[in-house]
Amino acid sequence: DSLHLEMKITLLICLLVVATSVAGKKKNKKKPTDLFTSETLKCLVCKSLTEEIDNMIAKIDPKKKIEVGTFRLNSDGTQNKNLIAYARSEQHLSEVVDTVCAVFEDYAQAKSKTTGQPTIIRIV
Repeated sequence: DSLHLEMKITLLICLLVVATSVAGKKKNKKKPTDLFTSETLKCLVCKSLTEEIDNMIAKIDPKKKIEVGTFRLNSDGTQNKNLIAYARSEQHLSEVVDTVCAVFEDYAQAKSKTTGQPTIIRIV
């Protein structure tokens, strides 16, 4: 019985030594550097966001105009109204901001083959 107990203890010690050495090896492995840190990703998304907004604005015909003004009446009963380019109007920019997030479903994280730098690319 005591011999049997000694063998069990020895086996347990061996298993603990093996387990700790395996765990130690996992901790000592170098982790690959994370290309997409939070700061890098925020910067890349911001750049892509401005590019997408500029592209959406550029798609609009520059001749297209929209009438803007107030609903207030002047003392003579008229309203102040102006014609402005639709592309940079508040109405169009509001629509762009509402729809630009859907475009980002077509983006993916990538690493540049030539420079090795992180980037995000449009898939579609």
